[in-house]
Amino acid sequence: MDRKEFLQKMCFASGCLLFFRGTTLGSAKQQRTDAEQKFFEDWISSWLKNLVDQFGEEESIKFMEACGRDCADRNGGVATAEKYKGNVGGLVEKLAEFLGKENCYLKDNVVRMKLTSCSCPIVSKGPERLHGIFCHCSLANVEKFFSVAAGKPVKAELLQSVKRGNLCCEYQVRV
Repeated sequence: MDRKEFLQKMCFASGCLLFFRGTTLGSAKQQRTDAEQKFFEDWISSWLKNLVDQFGEEESIKFMEACGRDCADRNGGVATAEKYKGNVGGLVEKLAEFLGKENCYLKDNVVRMKLTSCSCPIVSKGPERLHGIFCHCSLANVEKFFSVAAGKPVKAELLQSVKRGNLCCEYQVRV
């Protein structure tokens, strides 16, 4: 195993540890103390900075996108999208029931979707601002979600992000 492969596996393992620690400490059974919350926020910020510093932006984006696609498989997103395979319009209508028609719509084969907060449970419990690289995880998640519904690969774009200082997370998906 070469150095790069070793570091990639260590980053992945660290990310898994972060997810486990973040979700168990955030559960109803055990709440984080202020010190634990600060540790968590500092750790994730440092982890993202070091990911980019060690592997560069391009490789870090690939890593975060892979995490987002895997998450879509685990969080039920793919299973939901499967129910609307070949019917992106139906999926958008269902999403609009929760997000509002002004926040989720399909026009000219382009889906626009706005969320008032980050949908990632790790990020929503994390620091107010994060390295922008993290948003590639959510972007790939959205892309996979709509690719399954469309029955073909689609391209998504992140137009705004709460964690980058905007008032909402806004996606544009060309289907």
